[in-house]
Amino acid sequence: MPKPNLTTIIQQRLRVDQEEMVATSSGIAELEVAAMVTVVLIVTLAVEAVFAGILAVAEIVTDGVVEIVRAEEDEWIGTLPVEEAHH
Repeated sequence: MPKPNLTTIIQQRLRVDQEEMVATSSGIAELEVAAMVTVVLIVTLAVEAVFAGILAVAEIVTDGVVEIVRAEEDEWIGTLPVEEAHH
C-alpha cells in the first residue's frame, strides 16, 4: 500500500473542512428559517385571536410551546407545540 503524500493528505483534509462548513452553514440557515416560521406562526395566531374577538398575546414559553393568553384577563386559551410550525 503506497503512502499518501503530503499534498493528498492536505487536499483530503481541506475537502472534509469544506464539507463541514457547508453542513454548518446549512444548519444555521435551517435554524433561521425555523425562527422565521415560528414568528409568522405567533403573529398568525395573535391575528386570528383578534379577528375571533379575543384580544390575545402569543409567546414562546421555555418548553418550546406557543402559548396564547387573553390579554385583558390573563386567561390561558391554549398552546401549540412550536415543532408543528416546521412541518
